[in-house]
Amino acid sequence: MSEAQPGLVRQWRLLRLLSLGFTFDEALAMYLGHKSLQPLAGTLIGEAAERAYCKLRAAFGPRVVRYLEKMRGIFGETAFGVTDYGPHAEILDRLLIAIEEHRVVFIAYRSQRATEPVTYDVHPYRLLRHQGALYLVGYKPLDSAVRTWRVDRILQADVERMPFTVPADIDLDARLAGSLGIYEGHDDVAVTLRFRPPAARFVQEKKWHSSQRLTPQRDGSLLAELRLSSTAELKPWILSFGPAAEVLEPLSLRAEIAADLQAMAAAYGQKPTRPAANREPQKT
Repeated sequence: MSEAQPGLVRQWRLLRLLSLGFTFDEALAMYLGHKSLQPLAGTLIGEAAERAYCKLRAAFGPRVVRYLEKMRGIFGETAFGVTDYGPHAEILDRLLIAIEEHRVVFIAYRSQRATEPVTYDVHPYRLLRHQGALYLVGYKPLDSAVRTWRVDRILQADVERMPFTVPADIDLDARLAGSLGIYEGHDDVAVTLRFRPPAARFVQEKKWHSSQRLTPQRDGSLLAELRLSSTAELKPWILSFGPAAEVLEPLSLRAEIAADLQAMAAAYGQKPTRPAANREPQKT
């Protein structure tokens, strides 16, 4: 690329998008970030992102848009396990209003294990995105405790006029610091895990928790030490590695996983049977 004829990127890096107040780099980041908000299509946030996206396209013009679309293809994201919040748009919008205005919201919630929804009031504090899903964090007066609800399991949300006050001393980040994700715990559990190759390398490449201490071993395995407030989210994570992960401490968690593995082995030791197909009711 010669100095006399700089490339498209170089030209637009020097250009200030005065109408929007963004440099090219800033606008490019927002343009590319639009794709990550697609699961929120149909919600207030999703619609706002779409409007911003259209404004950026109009401000850039067709020549630059063609280049950006090329750049956009460089960054990909899988859809595995991602929740589509379009069907939950109205509920999500109401939750946003309740959080912003500090208003009590009555929700009908059906947990993963429940067969019927339960209705109660909640003081909503914030929305938290974890592993492709949105969670509501708030105070549940019925339990006198801060709880977490998965948004797509909320069947109904009614915002009341009744206001609530967020405690001045509450620190949600600190409350969740001891967990592996969204579940607050009140224990102090020292966990030691052994990861065998090739899982050892995979674990070593990532930051899983602020307390983690990873020690490579001569045989290629890895010792991982964590200090957690709850092991609720730890067990499925360990099981996801299959025989490449082993719990050394605490012994209680080791026993729980051993029991789960025995139950799995028993299930796979039986001849598989398919459930009977549902029959349509006969017309009379």
